[in-house]
Amino acid sequence: MDQDFQSTGTLELRGQNKKACYKTKLRLQEGIRDKLRAIPIEVSVAIQSAKRGKRQSSLPQLVPILDSTVPNKTITEVNFLKEGCGTDNICQSNLHLQYRFCYRESKQDVFPPLPLENGVP
Repeated sequence: MDQDFQSTGTLELRGQNKKACYKTKLRLQEGIRDKLRAIPIEVSVAIQSAKRGKRQSSLPQLVPILDSTVPNKTITEVNFLKEGCGTDNICQSNLHLQYRFCYRESKQDVFPPLPLENGVP
């Protein structure tokens, strides 16, 4: 993976059963030409270092661990809207335009259509 497109952050959890959120805004580069392939996004988590609490018993000090039944990496994709694209990956636009000639009522943002006479305003 290209290092220019990686973002790394640290989230400090302040105790058991406390929720925390880490938000990151991503911005697409301008001038993307390949809009047929999705943009993959991968998020992974790991415990960086853990402070061990002192215990008053003969048990060894416990450190936090991640749930081994839940994957520590999630991958998703952002897809561009590909309406009009065929199996040959050639996209055709399907622009339709309907219009009516209107007039503006004095000093208002109201635009009633002109009356039609034989389909002509």
